[in-house]
Amino acid sequence: ISTTFQDDRDGATIYRAEATQAWRHYWSNGFWTEVMGGGSIGGDEINGFSVFSLAHISALYDTYPLPRIAPGAPVIGAPDGHGPRIQLGFIAKVQPWIDLFSGDLEQRAVVSAGMNYIVDRVTLRAQLSTARVINTPRSVAQYQIVFSDLGARLQITPIFAADAGVRLGYQDFNNAVRFNELSQIQGYVGLGFTPPHARF
Repeated sequence: ISTTFQDDRDGATIYRAEATQAWRHYWSNGFWTEVMGGGSIGGDEINGFSVFSLAHISALYDTYPLPRIAPGAPVIGAPDGHGPRIQLGFIAKVQPWIDLFSGDLEQRAVVSAGMNYIVDRVTLRAQLSTARVINTPRSVAQYQIVFSDLGARLQITPIFAADAGVRLGYQDFNNAVRFNELSQIQGYVGLGFTPPHARF
């Protein structure tokens, strides 16, 4: 990983190696959970190298049956279902991340939850995520971010869709030299094109 700071100053090259193992369990045709664990060694020639933990737990629920696709299997169509569709997802994980100011690796925890509510051609979406630096003794920086997204999608045709929504963000940074607390709101609109799989 290479980093470039303000005034075209290049940071030290970061090297990372990681190994993980994941287990997935289907509790029913519409609900499954996954657990992953592992480790990573990373760093650079200036700050040295450290061992980081990698882990996540996640869950996904779908009112339509979830297809179980084997690795390398051909693409299949949408799952069968009737009436409104609800999709719920959750994940909590820890992983090494890059410090925004020093370029050094640091440990970060992330929690994210989302929901889709689909009625006919309309999809209503909601997402809430937060992340913060944890267990990084070499760094005095404290960093936290909260992000939320509320949006809607209209499937105009099978290949064209229109999106609109609003995103709210908050971040708090403190490294004993720089202090920054920022809140922001963004609105967005978009037009998506998804070609049929046979023509992709």
